[in-house]
Amino acid sequence: MVPHHEVKPDPLNPNNGDVEALIESITASGCYRPIYASRETKRIVGGHHLYAALLEMGATDIPVLWLDGDDAAARRILAADNQIARLAKMDDAQLLALLNTIRESDLGLFGTGYTERMYEAIARDPVPYVPPERLPAVQDIYLGIHHTCPNCGHEWSD
Repeated sequence: MVPHHEVKPDPLNPNNGDVEALIESITASGCYRPIYASRETKRIVGGHHLYAALLEMGATDIPVLWLDGDDAAARRILAADNQIARLAKMDDAQLLALLNTIRESDLGLFGTGYTERMYEAIARDPVPYVPPERLPAVQDIYLGIHHTCPNCGHEWSD
């Protein structure tokens, strides 16, 4: 736990999270993870919106896990933390099973980021899970399909 002023958000963080949803989650379940920050720069590399939520809730000390590495490494972690989470694919069947158990609790869906309306939409029209090996690679999405010649190793995208 460190005083909140010992870390600062990275001004290059491109992610725009839902601070109110985090506040609801903290209210329901407590703060269950740290903010990740660069020991060198004191900038946050993971947990910008958790930091904002804790400040909004009046926290003076916050949980921080310090990471070693230079500025380039910290910014790489920041980009990866945002993008790799975005690449995750939800298995709606498993999500519904999870939400069904949570809905039975005293708090219902409070603090999960899900509303009853969202739950009903997922239950009505679940998205089938596609295994990662059947998804296009990120390079295919942004650069076109990537090819490698099996004879000479020449690579190209179309």
